[in-house]
Amino acid sequence: MTMPVPLKLNGTVLDGQFILRPVVQVYGNLFMSLDGTVVEEATFDANSDTPNFINHYIMPDLNATSWSDILPEDVAEGYYNLSMKVFMMSDNGGLIADPKNTIEQFDNYGNNVQGKTEVMSRQLLTYDVVGLQKSESTVLDISSDKTNIAIKTGDNITFTWSFAGIMKKQECYHDTEQLISCTSPLVVAAKNTSSQHTFRVVFTDMCGKEAEAKYTYSATGVTVVTPAAGDVTPVTTTTRPKSSAVAATVSFGMSLLGGLLVVAIL
Repeated sequence: MTMPVPLKLNGTVLDGQFILRPVVQVYGNLFMSLDGTVVEEATFDANSDTPNFINHYIMPDLNATSWSDILPEDVAEGYYNLSMKVFMMSDNGGLIADPKNTIEQFDNYGNNVQGKTEVMSRQLLTYDVVGLQKSESTVLDISSDKTNIAIKTGDNITFTWSFAGIMKKQECYHDTEQLISCTSPLVVAAKNTSSQHTFRVVFTDMCGKEAEAKYTYSATGVTVVTPAAGDVTPVTTTTRPKSSAVAATVSFGMSLLGGLLVVAIL
């Protein structure tokens, strides 16, 4: 009977799970804030009060089929260009043949990988736009071309709005009727102006929280019911940044859960 022989390095028995094990790296930088302000230059400084980059290493349980990890709360919210790769890592670089890399980054969160050896990497995501949100969604801008201007039944009314938040969905209601189109600016025909009517936009962010932009109108014109959160000039986009991205058989997303940012790899 052949007995198992432990693997040794310089006379020390090695722990098998640290010879080679899979690691996932999620990394990228903030390029736009929630209100649409473009971030011109990323500051890759782990000692910053609010880091505007992500460099996160995840070492999953080797027996797990899915896992999640938590990002620090001080990471800035907004839209990130994120990439992700999976690689094999070793605590014992001397056992690994070339090509190989030594991980030297100090500006990372999660498991400590500095000084370890990286081999056999595969890129899963490259510069995918992913939203990260911590604060409540708010109405940035809300207006109408018929504010306090007399309206007749059938007149066109233009409603314009924008939200600060990462959109999961947006729904428009004219009184109780849900409209098929719900993109700002939106033109609707006035109903019978002898009575008051309501137009509202319900914005649901990726965390499941709702914000609402609400108007009323009658023969005397449109009244804006919901106040705007501030004087920030929004940037209008025709495509919604993704709240998740998919490559190969891995999906990646961010959300707010109990005050903690969670990265889920399923």
